[in-house]
Amino acid sequence: MSNDNKLFIQKRDRVLLLHSVHFKSELYREYRDLLVKNKRITNGLVNSLPHEKQSFMRTVLRQVIREAHNEWQADESKIVEDKGEGNTDIKCSLCATGNRYIFYIKNKISGEKLNVGSDCIEDFVNDGLKLPTTIADLKKNATKIQRMFKLNSLIPDVNEKIEKWAAFLDKQPIYIPKERTKNYYDLMNTTQALYKDYLENGHKNDSVAEIAKNLETKEEYELNIERYVKQKIDVPFIVTKNIIKNLQRNGNKTALRMIESDNGFITSRTAGRVTETNFISFIINLLNTHFDKVDSSIVSMDHDRGQLVFQMKPLTRVNLYIGYQLFMEEVGMIIFGEEPIEMLTKSYLLQQSNIYESESAEIALKQMEKNLGKKFMKIAFISYNENEIIVHSRKSNQYHLCKMDNFINDNLKWAFGGDKNVDLSRSIKVMTHREYQLYREAKKVAKDMNRSINR
Repeated sequence: MSNDNKLFIQKRDRVLLLHSVHFKSELYREYRDLLVKNKRITNGLVNSLPHEKQSFMRTVLRQVIREAHNEWQADESKIVEDKGEGNTDIKCSLCATGNRYIFYIKNKISGEKLNVGSDCIEDFVNDGLKLPTTIADLKKNATKIQRMFKLNSLIPDVNEKIEKWAAFLDKQPIYIPKERTKNYYDLMNTTQALYKDYLENGHKNDSVAEIAKNLETKEEYELNIERYVKQKIDVPFIVTKNIIKNLQRNGNKTALRMIESDNGFITSRTAGRVTETNFISFIINLLNTHFDKVDSSIVSMDHDRGQLVFQMKPLTRVNLYIGYQLFMEEVGMIIFGEEPIEMLTKSYLLQQSNIYESESAEIALKQMEKNLGKKFMKIAFISYNENEIIVHSRKSNQYHLCKMDNFINDNLKWAFGGDKNVDLSRSIKVMTHREYQLYREAKKVAKDMNRSINR
């Protein structure tokens, strides 16, 4: 071939120039027309041009070609397609070579897209075009996609069925024990491995048949699970999906292990560990049949404190709080028909309970004052603002300074009928009558000073 017949502009450079925004400038109109009219820009053609145009083609055009290159980048939304083994019908837009793997580039200015082959895309990478991964990996991924579509034509919706396999169990309203899900998960793992192997290594008749058979078995397992759910969903103490989510959210792994070993049911050993809202409402109704026998009634659950809130006659405006888990471990088994560790009595409830609300504390304290006044103790001083109380022992003639909330919670029995003794174990200070008088006087002086300062 003579030198005149050699290409002065390579095919791909000609195509890029014709599709570049920069080369569409009026400044290059004559040269653009030259490329449009001539598919092959040879040395001979350039030599036949006027000297001024020859000079442009031999100097400036190289820079224009570089600018055209810079306008293009990989189309990340559609990087590569595998048209299948032996299929080369689609030709590269730049060099016209038929390709199995079709890559795409996009003009950063105009948004125009061109399909290119694996050789031309390599040239772009060398020119600085960035791709999300290597060309080899892109080819491999494209082949997987092509095989995925082929398998889907043989087994309709196979991709979705395999990818969403575990979702079937996730949407069940109750917990399914592992003894009923083991085979289901084992089949899932086997089928997913077959599916992955098919995508990685290509068509295998036996693996396709096995995948199809496994999907049929999957449907049989799901029917059995659905029958189990229908049988158990209304059974008392069945573990719901909401209970599982609540335990997982709270990181209660111990309860989750117990539930599994108890075949998906809540038992006396797990009931106190479950605080899911609907379950607590269910438990409260069951417990109230027993609380009613000791003139009491549970009204709610304080989830922040983890305590049941109940009321007891005759002070039904007083809210008492008792730890939920400890109560269920000591007494709660009665709702399962089991013998409790502690008997449910008024004495037990008052001994284990606390008062936190100021209104309830005032009501309880007034009743204590009334009941103690008839006995050997008298409440001599109360300061709600400073959370202090002084109790006078008539027998010893001593005055016990206590934190008011501690005194109330230590002596709740006195608010609900009385007891043999008053618990003063958490007294801050024990005073004589003279010390008590001085203490009261000091409190009065401090109070008067605060009033004068605030006027």
